[in-house]
Amino acid sequence: MNLKAKIGLLMLFVLMIIPSAFATGNYDYRLGDINEDGKISVSDVVYLFNNRDLDIEDADVNADNKISVSDVVYLFNYYDEMSESITHSVNMDLKYYDAEGYEVNPYNGEEYEYKILTDSTGKKILLKHAEQSEPTGGNWDSKYETCVDIPVTKVLVMSSTQIALMNPLNDDGSVFDSVKGITYGGGYAWYYPDIETGLDDGTIVDLGSSSAPVEDRITALSDSDLSFVYPDSWSGDAFANTCDRAGVLPVSDAEYLEQTFLGRCEWAKMFAAFYDKEEIASKYFNEQEKKSLNVKRITQTADSVPTVAWGSRTAYGTYVPNAQSYVVKGLVQDCNVQYTFLDQTGTGSSSVDYETFFDRNKNADVWIVSSSAGYLTEFKTLNTGLSEYKAYQNDKIFCFSDSFYQTGLEKTDKVLEDLAIVSHPDLYEGKTTEFILHFDPETSSASPYTA
Repeated sequence: MNLKAKIGLLMLFVLMIIPSAFATGNYDYRLGDINEDGKISVSDVVYLFNNRDLDIEDADVNADNKISVSDVVYLFNYYDEMSESITHSVNMDLKYYDAEGYEVNPYNGEEYEYKILTDSTGKKILLKHAEQSEPTGGNWDSKYETCVDIPVTKVLVMSSTQIALMNPLNDDGSVFDSVKGITYGGGYAWYYPDIETGLDDGTIVDLGSSSAPVEDRITALSDSDLSFVYPDSWSGDAFANTCDRAGVLPVSDAEYLEQTFLGRCEWAKMFAAFYDKEEIASKYFNEQEKKSLNVKRITQTADSVPTVAWGSRTAYGTYVPNAQSYVVKGLVQDCNVQYTFLDQTGTGSSSVDYETFFDRNKNADVWIVSSSAGYLTEFKTLNTGLSEYKAYQNDKIFCFSDSFYQTGLEKTDKVLEDLAIVSHPDLYEGKTTEFILHFDPETSSASPYTA
């Protein structure tokens, strides 16, 4: 073996045995931007190879709970994918362009002039500043079909989950100030005080429910820049169609179709594009991604892998999440648990007969009911044979907090940590949950769980 090869092996050995530094990651920079130069490239691979005084959140890119040669190899193999502007969402089609119409990546340090979002209905929307002209000819042919001036200042919103992903961008109040109407219908509590106050004082108009929007209220807001909507086959896209008739452009997002927790919260980048908040969105998502990976780092050290049941019998049937859903991926891949319906393939959820649900789940260590306590008053009656469930016997039944579908969506890292806390309490001693609550079926009440 020549001298160069010996030195190389020695460097690899040193890289593997020197302990890592543990602190808080630098959320100004993306996962993979090891040298903190604002972009992810092969230079980060070299930097990681040569440097060891790094925080584990920043440098343990493969999330195996150590910084080693395997991270160097991982980064070398995937730095191109990690440098892309959208890294976890598979349904978001948001692209940035220079003045000539060539695609660039602002999340990797490149300058841009225009943005184009292809929404979930296939509509291609050019985002530009008011002083910019619409680009034509050359590379711009057929790239877009309609145009919106940004940052938007007056929008209508269909769902509280969209508000949840707008909240991280609301650093100066301008994002929530732009919300002039929302389909609410008085149907639920709000966990965003600015939105609740706006609805109370009338500065935000209650547009009715999403399935039965109040058309004259939407028409009165026809000078709005756009409306953020969801595809809604249940109502025949009632809200989007009403906005369209009023001349308010519907922009359809599909965060709920994503198949990972991080893929869902990454849709904050779509909203950021309409408000020129890319820098804030990047910092927000950097933190969510780096902190979420801590769950995987911790739970993979568990001495045993618990079995988790998810779902319950309701008045509408018994539903369980499918194996490729974001829920199951989070449980199995991030929280290191076994799931009882892994053979139920597909995304979303499926209906099963209660007898099968009972047989599969009666010996589960943990049971998570995908609803909040206020909707579980009939839980004990509907879920027959309750006393035979191991999770009932061991007081390990959990449910969602009321805030789960609002603040829980933007705090992906905490939701994953909560799932890990209830599944591996020995690894999180003293930690208390926020979104996954201990459920008492005897009183139909729920409270935070402390490991």
